Formats: sequence, C-alpha cells, structure tokens
Amino acid sequence: MSDDTSDESIEPPKVPESRPYHYETKEGYGYNPADRNYKPDGKKSNMYSDGVGMQYAPKGSPEPGADEQTSRQHTKRSARRYNIFGATEHGFNKPGMEDLKQQYMMAKTAKQPNTYREEYRGRPRAMSSVPDLCIDKGSVTLTDIVTASYRIRDGTIKTPCEKAVSFPGIQDYDVYFKREYLQVFGSYKARGALNALLTLSEEQLRRGVMTTSTGSHALAVAGHGKELGVPVTILVPENVPPRKVKICDRYGAKTRFAGQNDREVQETARKIETEAEGLTFIDENESSYVISGHGTVGLEIIDQVDDIDAIIIPVGGGGLLAGICVVFKALNPDIKIIVVESNDCPSFQAALDAGEPVTLKTELAVTLADGLSDSKVGDLPFKLVKDCVDKVVAVKEQHIAQAVLRLLEKERVIVEGSGAAGLAAIIGGYLPELKGKRVVIPLCGGNIDPTVLGRAIERGLTADERMVRFHIRINDRPGALARLTSLLSSTGVSIKDLYQERTWLNSSMFTVQVKCVAELRNAEHVKQLKKVLHKNYKDDLIWNIKSDE
Repeated sequence: MSDDTSDESIEPPKVPESRPYHYETKEGYGYNPADRNYKPDGKKSNMYSDGVGMQYAPKGSPEPGADEQTSRQHTKRSARRYNIFGATEHGFNKPGMEDLKQQYMMAKTAKQPNTYREEYRGRPRAMSSVPDLCIDKGSVTLTDIVTASYRIRDGTIKTPCEKAVSFPGIQDYDVYFKREYLQVFGSYKARGALNALLTLSEEQLRRGVMTTSTGSHALAVAGHGKELGVPVTILVPENVPPRKVKICDRYGAKTRFAGQNDREVQETARKIETEAEGLTFIDENESSYVISGHGTVGLEIIDQVDDIDAIIIPVGGGGLLAGICVVFKALNPDIKIIVVESNDCPSFQAALDAGEPVTLKTELAVTLADGLSDSKVGDLPFKLVKDCVDKVVAVKEQHIAQAVLRLLEKERVIVEGSGAAGLAAIIGGYLPELKGKRVVIPLCGGNIDPTVLGRAIERGLTADERMVRFHIRINDRPGALARLTSLLSSTGVSIKDLYQERTWLNSSMFTVQVKCVAELRNAEHVKQLKKVLHKNYKDDLIWNIKSDE
C-alpha cells in the first residue's frame, strides 16, 4: 500500500452533467463537485460501524469489535446530546460538515480491509461486516435514516423549525413549526423520492421509474427525475383532476391512466413492474428507501429544537410517521408521538383496532386534507409504528380549514390541508393535556390547489363565525331591499353574496326571501349584526344557516 498522503495523488471521480446530485460512481463514492475536499478512490476507503453510528477511522484506530471505552477514545466527535455510541456529526450544521471533511481526508491513510461490498451506493463502500443498508429489506433503522440524510443532502434543503407566532387557539402551547412547505417541490416527500432514486443502479435509472401517486410524491419523483435525467411514468386513476396531470407533465413525466381507483392503479403498477417494460416501482408507502428519506425530517427536528415534549404527525399512508418514529424512539423515547388523521378517513385508527392495516370502505375520502385520504395505511409503516404511538386523534374538516386560515393570516404562509392537520388538532381542542408543553408540528407541504385554498378560507371563516349566512323575508316592493342593504352597511358588514328567492316560497305572493352571506370582523361584530337584524325584522329572520335548507 502506498504511503503517499498528498492531496494531489487523489483524483475525484468525474460527474456527468446530467447528475447534479450526490450519487454513487463506479469506484464506490458519491462525489459532489461543490465539496472542497472530495473523497479518495475506493481502494483507500475505511469505514467502520460503531453501534448505530458510522465514522471514517484514521490510521491506528481500533478494529471493529473493540471495547466501548477504546472506541470512544478514537471517536472524533460523538453525536450531539444523544447516546449514539461512536457516531460522528451527520453534517446538518457547520461543525458536522467540517467533521465529515476531516474524516474523509484521514481515511486515505488508514489500513484497509481486504474485502469490500460492491452493492453500496450513495456512500463509501464498507467492510463486509457492516450491514447492507441499501437492500430494501422491509425495515428501517436509525442508521438507514442517517445514511439517507447524507445521501440526499445536495438535492434537498434543511428546512427551519421555528417557534410559532402566538395566536388564539395555541397561546397556551409552546408550538414549533417544522416548515416543510419550503422544501424543494413544496413537500417533505422530496426527501423520500430522492433517496429512493439515488439507491437505484445505472441500469434501473436508464430504464426509468414508476409511481402511482397523484399528489406531492408524484411531483417529487417527477421533479427529481427530471434533474437526474431519469424517465418517470406516473399511473393515475381516470378521475384524477387535470391540474395534477398538467403539473407532472411540466416536469417531463409520462402520465398514464390505469383504472377507476387507487386499488386498480396499484395492481396495474405491479403488473407493469414484472413485465417487459422493466420500470422500477417506487412505492410511496412501502419502500424502506422512501421512509428513510422521510425520517430525515426527524433528524433535523432533533437537531433544531431542545426539550421536545411531543410531536404531532399527520398520517395518510404512514411514511412520514414511520420515519420520524424510528428517529425519536431511538434518540429520545420520552417524546410523545401524537398521530392526527382526518375524521373522514380514519385508516390508522382502524388499523390499530384490527391489529393490522385494513382497507376502509371508501376508496378515496373526499377531504380538504387530500394527503390524509388513504383508505389503508401502509403495511411497513404500520409495522414500524404500531407500538410507538401514544395517541391518535381524528380532526374534523372545519378545524383543518381553520388551521389553513390561521397559518395564512398569522404566519403569512400557504399550507395544504394535510400539512395543517397537526395545528388543527391544537385549535380544535383535541389535545388539552399538551398545554404548557413544547410541541413540534410538521407543516408537511404547501401544494394546494387555488380553488381548494379558496374553499378552505371560506370554511375557516365560517367555523370562526366570521362569515355567516342568514335569510330575511321582506316585502316585494321598491325600496325594501335598499333598506336592508343600507342597514347592513351601517353595521360595517361586508356582503359576500345576496340572492332573492320569489318562486319557491310558502308565504305571501308579495314577499321575497333574501338569502345573504356576510363577512364580519369578530365575534362581537357578529353579535352586533344579529341584534340589529332581530330588532328590525324579528320573526322574518332565520339566522346563520348551516346547510342548504
């Protein structure tokens, strides 16, 4: 073995222009031209596994299996604040990146084992004694997630986790928002999609990949696929909104209609995967790579916020929940895991009751939080979290709408319904036991249709009673309607809609029913309006209609 340790003796592997992200080369290294200090070639690597952590060992470091005290003496830095034996900083902050760079340069002088595994991708090849982290083995560990955080670091961003602005509904809680709506492609799902893509072989990437999502996962796979030059096919049900198809097409993905519902689409995807087309199926809910990528959200939260009492995680298929649970239960099992789902699609609670994932009768619940509309939670996510969850709450649509509205008004951000579900659990009063506690809420994404956003705002205003609807019967004579509108104007009401009904009435032929929708400032304003209308119209007033009666 050569003793030459000069930087000039090591040449970085060449990176094709079509691959801007961190990925694996033939030599066994993921090289990013943005790094000042690249890694050496595969024959000069040395990675040991100490407990759940990994480090690049310098010359003279203990062999694998050495006693704990000896290993600790040779660990450059232990993981901050946590009992991870032998783990280095994972690179989420400046000290971590400096540590990784220093360890890379020290690795080139270390003694080398004689055997390597050729299957490793996205990180240096390691000794055969190190568990193979990149085979989709139907499980996810903390080491998988730490590895994923390193693998995807160049294609995703570390989103902030900041203390929320205090506003009515959360003033009694110490709330922190993990702002995943700022992630590339507008959702945390960019993490899992990229991690899955970067574990594929060159042949698999050449043939292309396939997924069945119609939401943020499809957008993330299509977007990353375009950046990496990977052909992407997205299977969708025939009733999918055209807007979603158009968004995927914008990123160069090929959209195919495959069935009437999600179940038929999944069956078609599995059939295509096993037939001549040779496309690799990236399952949103069942892929351990995807879940490992999602788990990096938990790693960042742990690094960003101290003394967390609880985290509220929305669940649809369960990928984000599974990834965060693995991290939190390994690093700080005292943190309470609260699951929130839509009251219209309580698939996770149904799985807990049955002891296994079950399919609800509805194929796709119609809910404002469309990301929580999965009729069945994933088998792998459920296996990972069934013994970790402390509480499950099902929130109503009106509280999700209120949460979307609050975030827009108070935080000045646009968040989709599923991303606001955690806040809805606080606003709706489902978790009074967390008052005074430090609570983290992932705002999972901001991919919401403008028309849906408009409906959410109106539903939120209605739930707050800042938008009311009432009917008034008036004489069908000139000036009667003008008197009513003048009265409303005098109270400072903003009229959103006004309609006169003459035909479908059981009252006098010379009366008309005025149906009015009005927006008000607050609860006191509502009381003022109701008092004025009752004084002037008495029995002719029907107040705050809740349905189309």
